[in-house]
Amino acid sequence: MYKGKAVTIIGVVQSIHSEFLGGPTINLVDNDNGSLHINTIDCEFNKENKEILLFIKVGEHVKVKGIVKDQILGSIAMDNCTLEIISK
Repeated sequence: MYKGKAVTIIGVVQSIHSEFLGGPTINLVDNDNGSLHINTIDCEFNKENKEILLFIKVGEHVKVKGIVKDQILGSIAMDNCTLEIISK
């Protein structure tokens, strides 16, 4: 339903890592205790934007905007993401 569309998602950073061939990625959950309505949201950033990930930590609340790439088994993948840190 949302594939190819721009969306904004608010969640809690579960992990931060770099993809082998892609840009840096964060994984989000919808709250602090890790319980999910969907499994995870994988947000991939352009390599040029990776420095913004130096300013976030696991457990931080963020707002991510990006293009929905795919959904596999409840996990949503997004590309071309931008990030805003929000207060709890």
